[in-house]
Amino acid sequence: MMILYLAWVAFAAYLNAGIACFHFLFGYVHPFYDGSSRLNHFLHNAFLQKSPGLPAALSLSHALLVKRQQYYRVFEKCENPINFSDLTVFAVFFLQTLEEGLDQNICNLPTRIEYSDQLPGES
Repeated sequence: MMILYLAWVAFAAYLNAGIACFHFLFGYVHPFYDGSSRLNHFLHNAFLQKSPGLPAALSLSHALLVKRQQYYRVFEKCENPINFSDLTVFAVFFLQTLEEGLDQNICNLPTRIEYSDQLPGES
């Protein structure tokens, strides 16, 4: 069972790195990558819903919004010809931002549970 779990974790990490690279490449060829990236966010959210699930997709969208300026700087670093198209910096930023977004959601859970308990309706 442990081997299956480790295989799943390795596959999920590989898949998430692939989503990060796809996000960069789609944003690179999309003519409005520095302004309107709604389609790109929709696509990575669709992929993330298949891998870690909806909470990851929602966490990443909010975290990228919070770190928008850093996102653009990392994007520019990867576009720089000196970088030789190495997407490692972007993939690391993307995955760290995903992790930070999930951590923030976990920290907010008690508040959200308390709020939902106060809503009218069935108990």
